[in-house]
Amino acid sequence: MGMDLVETVVRTEDAFGITIPDADATRITTPRELADFVATKVTLSDEPSCLSQQSFYFLRERFQPHLFFSRQAFRPNTPLEKIVPKQNRQLVWAALQTEIGANALPDLARPIWLFWTLATSTVFVFFYATLVIWNALNIGIANALFCGFAAAIGFGYISAVATRPTKQYFRRSYKRVGDVARYVVASKPHVFKRNERTWTRAQVLEVVREIVADYVGSQDFSNDAHFINDLHLD
Repeated sequence: MGMDLVETVVRTEDAFGITIPDADATRITTPRELADFVATKVTLSDEPSCLSQQSFYFLRERFQPHLFFSRQAFRPNTPLEKIVPKQNRQLVWAALQTEIGANALPDLARPIWLFWTLATSTVFVFFYATLVIWNALNIGIANALFCGFAAAIGFGYISAVATRPTKQYFRRSYKRVGDVARYVVASKPHVFKRNERTWTRAQVLEVVREIVADYVGSQDFSNDAHFINDLHLD
């Protein structure tokens, strides 16, 4: 089982508060099979409800005391930029993450130009350090590569810490309120189901699809699509 599939299984376990044994995980090959397995581990209900809708109302209730917007202004298609001003955005977002739960909201991002600058610089440091160490110390290429890798990690860590104050932007995949509602469904559905321990089969499948879509980058796949052959999760 590839790392993408391992991450999918781990996120599914976290979302539903269950354990999926390795032997069962290796036999699960489609979103439907994963949802069917989860359904055997949770308490099922026949009462219909929509998790995305529940998540949206939950977020509106939590966001409003911090941001003081009108109910009409908080809609699924509302850009987050309009309701979470850039001024003090980091502090407000951190407060929301603390209140709602760890990893329940997507992290803020650096400017895209800065992200690519840091990525390119890190790669440059790796190759430059490897070449310099190899020539200066006359050591084997394997050792030089290891030292270059260590130098790149150190540079990347220092750069990440130094540029942390620039993390004031919403990620491209989570720019609207509805995007964040779907993120919560896929990452921490328990935060808005604390008083409701039952799931419908439709809810289970909805969460599983959101988790898979986060890795695939699209919702355009069949519930019977093969994880490896069709969705290329490896």
